[in-house]
Amino acid sequence: MRKLKHFRALLKLAKHRTDASKVNAVAKLETNAARNRYKNIFPYDHARVVLQTAPENDYINASFLDGFDQPNKFIATQGPRNCTLDDFWLMIWEQNTSIIVMLTGLKEKEKKKCEKYWPNHGEAEQHGNLTLRTTEENKLSGIIQRKFILTNKKAQERTVVQLQYISWPDHGIPVTTSTMIYLREMVEKVHDRNHPIVVHCSAGVGRTGTFIAMDVLFDQLDANKEVSVPNTVLEMRRNRTDMVQSWVSKIKHTHC
Repeated sequence: MRKLKHFRALLKLAKHRTDASKVNAVAKLETNAARNRYKNIFPYDHARVVLQTAPENDYINASFLDGFDQPNKFIATQGPRNCTLDDFWLMIWEQNTSIIVMLTGLKEKEKKKCEKYWPNHGEAEQHGNLTLRTTEENKLSGIIQRKFILTNKKAQERTVVQLQYISWPDHGIPVTTSTMIYLREMVEKVHDRNHPIVVHCSAGVGRTGTFIAMDVLFDQLDANKEVSVPNTVLEMRRNRTDMVQSWVSKIKHTHC
């Protein structure tokens, strides 16, 4: 009986990639078309990150998602495009984010997945009113760790750490889970609980959703000694469409 209940939950999960009751009108405005990397991945209006001090447009393809016991623990976003680089770093500054989790390469299978949104080690570049410098770059067990200094026009400085996981194929799964667990541990060491963790892949739903779901499920297991994968993913999809997309696809092919 329990297996049947779980199977039905998986079927429901496979069918509900989006929440039809939610609206994403802002993302679909013609003025925002170029700001979306993909034509079918849009943030819902109720959960979108609003740029508070943007000079013209407050839109960015990014959504708040809750952790297990922490509202808005995460921001799930797409890989920045060339036209959204300033918006991306403005979001980092406004949200006072100290950690970025990057789960994609810049190019995969000859397809561009993400714009390089940081300068080379030792160099600096300007993004709107913010100056960005890369001060460190180290490779650790399939993870590249970069450290940035972000400075505004008032000479206020903040340190931002980027962790790029480089062993996760698009529409696939990592070969081993040990580096994923290690990545999560690294994130928790840097994370300031008062401010969101920014997580992105290319679309900001597949690998991004899987990483966020893993974090929620680990905390759920610690607190309750059991987990519900379908309910966790469905809850995430109330705030951003298509979260954990390839995992659901695998379920459909395996069980349906």
